[in-house]
Amino acid sequence: MDNRNIKDDAEEKDSRTLELLKIRSVSADIRDGIRLYLNNFRSIFRSSWLAALFYALVTGGMMTYCIGNVTNLLKMQMEGHLTEDNSELMLLGAGFAVCMLLAIIASTLLYSSGLSLLSRHSETGAIPTPAHWYGSNDKRTILRTSLWMLATVVIIAVYEAIIFAIKKWLTGVLSSMSLTILIGITTIIMLIMLPIIMMRMLPYILNKDNKSPLGYGIPVRTWGSTLTIAIVVVIMIGIASIVTTLPSLILLAANIQSLGGTIYGDPTGMPSYMIWMNMGVFTLAGFIQAYVNLSSLFPFYYLYGSIETQKKERKDYNEIYEKDSIY
Repeated sequence: MDNRNIKDDAEEKDSRTLELLKIRSVSADIRDGIRLYLNNFRSIFRSSWLAALFYALVTGGMMTYCIGNVTNLLKMQMEGHLTEDNSELMLLGAGFAVCMLLAIIASTLLYSSGLSLLSRHSETGAIPTPAHWYGSNDKRTILRTSLWMLATVVIIAVYEAIIFAIKKWLTGVLSSMSLTILIGITTIIMLIMLPIIMMRMLPYILNKDNKSPLGYGIPVRTWGSTLTIAIVVVIMIGIASIVTTLPSLILLAANIQSLGGTIYGDPTGMPSYMIWMNMGVFTLAGFIQAYVNLSSLFPFYYLYGSIETQKKERKDYNEIYEKDSIY
């Protein structure tokens, strides 16, 4: 009985510690985000395994398709057949476009599964366990996550268009050093915009009462925290990805080395079942990578809670100050 009470007290204390609306430092946002993810991983897995499996299959198929066709592209370039009206090139381009579309859909379903759980946590203070074996996902969250992914794609597309225009119209006009600096500044601006856009969209996705993604602003004073968390999360995700998907990286290196010889007419040296091995290994790596990527949402979730708490306290302070000034 005493042990049960101690366990209940510990769970209640942990729940209070991991509550959303609380002012935290950047390090605390990251620490509590990782804690919330690890403490509730079983529920998160049960809720998102189907979306993670779809993400893994898309990732495995896309990697296998790219490896199988990059040789053809390089051979066509070496033989001078790489022209805009080449039907084979158009077919490969269409295949890559389909792969990218499936990757966006898979990422949307994966992230929406995590965001729907965070939405419930913001309301109840707990990560819910799904009622069905196939997990759970909120349709509203899927739709709003789709808008976030669309905004990300638009930003990247605009960035690519700007880079293309810079290279096309300013090559020869500016020196190579100036051109490199201009491209670097454009890239930095794009990398700054992505996490800030994400933080603007996060309250819209989590809170069903928010009717528009344009109604929430990120105070300029929190941009530093947003960018710091983004940098730390990218580093953590990168290290975790290398460690957890090392076999797939070794296999990818072996495929690249084999393709290098194939371009010059050498035999591949790969067994006939290599395509299925690629598919299996990259799919397994994609499944692991799905949960590594999903963990990146949780530090930003607590950053959002810190920003909301600061806003509320500032608003309360201003109201008290106005009342005191009246009297």
